[in-house]
Parts: sequence; C-alpha cells; structure tokens
Amino acid sequence: MALKRFYSRLFVIGAVFLFNPIVGLVDLLPDFIGAFLIAASMTEIAMLDERIENARRLIYYVAGISAARTVLMFFMFNMDESWVLSIVSLLGAAELFALIYFAVSFFGGVSYIAQRSDSDNVLGGVDRIKNLWILFFIVRTAAAILPELTALPQLIARVNPEDLTWATERQIVMYRYYARLLLGTAALFLGIWWLKNTVSFMKGVRADERFKASLEKRFASFSEANPLHALFLDIRFALIMLTAGSALQMNFTADGKAVLPAWLGTACIFFALIRLCKEKNNYLFLIIIAFQAVAVHFFKDPLAAVVLCAVSPLAVYMGEKAVSAHVKQAIDWDIDVYFYITRFFYIAFFVLTAIYAFVDNYWLHLSRILCFGAWIAALVWTCSSVLGEIKLRRRL
Repeated sequence: MALKRFYSRLFVIGAVFLFNPIVGLVDLLPDFIGAFLIAASMTEIAMLDERIENARRLIYYVAGISAARTVLMFFMFNMDESWVLSIVSLLGAAELFALIYFAVSFFGGVSYIAQRSDSDNVLGGVDRIKNLWILFFIVRTAAAILPELTALPQLIARVNPEDLTWATERQIVMYRYYARLLLGTAALFLGIWWLKNTVSFMKGVRADERFKASLEKRFASFSEANPLHALFLDIRFALIMLTAGSALQMNFTADGKAVLPAWLGTACIFFALIRLCKEKNNYLFLIIIAFQAVAVHFFKDPLAAVVLCAVSPLAVYMGEKAVSAHVKQAIDWDIDVYFYITRFFYIAFFVLTAIYAFVDNYWLHLSRILCFGAWIAALVWTCSSVLGEIKLRRRL
C-alpha cells in the first residue's frame, strides 16, 4: 500500500514556508501553513513509529505559535519596542524549542526505519540533515530576537538619556534596522541552503526503493489490522476544518479591518469537502466565498452583516451534510442527528447578528455572543463524540 502523503510534495512545500527569516513579528510566509503541510505529509508514517508520531504533535505546536505571531503581526506597529521584544523572544524561544525537538524526533524515527530496512542511502544523510535543521532554526531565531534587544538601550536613552553616552535614541533605532538587515540576510542565505538540502534529502528518501518497500510493507500491515483508520483520518481532518471554519464565521475585525474574515472560514470548510468528495467540484462554495469576500472588504454595515448572515449558514450546513454523507456511505452510520443542536445555535447566532446590525443593544450583543460560544462548544462536543465512536470501531 502506497504512502501517498509522505511521498507527495507536501513536506517540501511545507519547508518552503519555513525557510524565510522573520523580522520582528513579520513573517511573509507564515510558518503555520508550512507546519500544517508537514503534519499532513506525516499523517500515514506517524502510525509506524512513536518518534515520528511525537514529531507530528510537535509540528502542530509550531503551527499554533506561528498562528499567534501572525495575528499579533497586525498589531505590531501599535506596540512599543519593549512589547515587541517580549513577544518576539517568547514566541521565538517556544518555536525554536518545538522545532529542535521536531527535528530530533522526526529524523530519529526515519533513522530507525532506515536501519530496519538496511537503507544505507537514507541512513547516511539523516544525521547531517538533522544537524542542519537544528543549526538553521537556531540562527533564524537569533536573527529575529537579537535586533529587538536594542529596545533595552533605547528605553534608557528615552527615559534617562544622560545615562547613555555612546548613542542617541535615533542612532539605536538605526542600529536595529542594520541588525535586522544583516542578520536577516544571513538567515535567508542559510535558509536557502537548508531548503536545498531538505529537498535533496526528501528526494533521496522517495528514490530509495529498499526504504520505500519497508515502509509500505509496514503500513500495509497496519492498514490491514486497522481498516477504519483511513476513514478516521479523513473525518478528523474534515471536523477540524469544519470547527475552524465555523469559528471564523464570527468575522473577527480590529480597528474596522477584517483580521480573520468569514470567507477564510468558508475556505477551510471547502478544503474539507475537497478531501471528502474527491469526485465532486462544489462550485457553490466558491460563490459563497466570493460573496463573503465582497461583503467583508467592500460593503459597510448593516449590508455586510446581512450578506454574511445570509450565506454563512449555508456554508456551515453544507459542510455538516458532507461529513454526514461520507460517514453514512463508509460505515452506514447516520451522524446527522449530532448536528441538530449546532444548527439551532448557529441559526440563532446569525439571526441575532443580522438584527444587531440594525439595533445596537447590549443584551442583543450578549445573546449573540452566548449563542456563538454555545455553537462552537456543541460542535466540539459533536466532533469529539463522532471521532471517539469511529476510533472505538477502529479498534474492534
């Protein structure tokens, strides 16, 4: 049985999102996208070794840290230098810790499998690429944190300029710009070298027939012993995307600008449908995304709210029905009843939101927030119940 995801380009594409330097809180290629792609590529192989399974969990931590940095990036220019230093240091250290242990766990697992399959080609390069991963992320993190340390003398120059004789505040700011440029350039060139070696290593893994045969034999044995595992993975992905897409229907804004727009949530649900219904192209979702994007970015309230409240429930409902139909077809289990309570809450939420667009009332606003919280809580409970039942059937 072929390991389609591991031997696809997902890992390499994910690495592309990790190679660029981070300047302050600005990450032009968000790490969380790359982390999710890498995690997706490891979905199958993670079942074959405990270290690789642990690496997959760690890369999700990286995704969460990067997502937090991406959100904070929109507020960076409203922060003072000490806040930027604190956030960059905290997130950078946490991400570095997760990435180092990811490299140790992932390449340790690959090394173990290579030893079991007598694959000299993979085994010969795994330690070198692991050390390169660790070196690169240490340098990249240092390049992000060190320039921000100039916030400390800048604060002294601002509060007690007589205590700082070697530079003015303006000169310290210029030093920060120079440090960002120099260290960022160094991290970029090292990142290009790291990416090139990562691509070469993964290409060698795909080309090693002995390693591939050993992996596929072990995965075939695992799949034979766990016939519902593929269904579990598909439904888990779909429910995660459905939950994320539903949460984003809140259309989060900051200073009147959409930070996490509703159309992004509908796109998440659309991705889930693409995976579940490979033979279908649901163009209605593209139409909904287009309506939401136009409403969010070009319409003003209350028209924008009315458009969103009209089309967003349809996207969520279609996502629920797609998941229900897939489970029904696979194992003849009707889970649509699980979504009845979520539908009650999100219909109430969208109705109250549409009314609130015309009537600015505190209790109305509180009611819609409570309905939204109850909707997401009910959806999480539903997802947990469905996945728990499939996992139980998988073990029987």
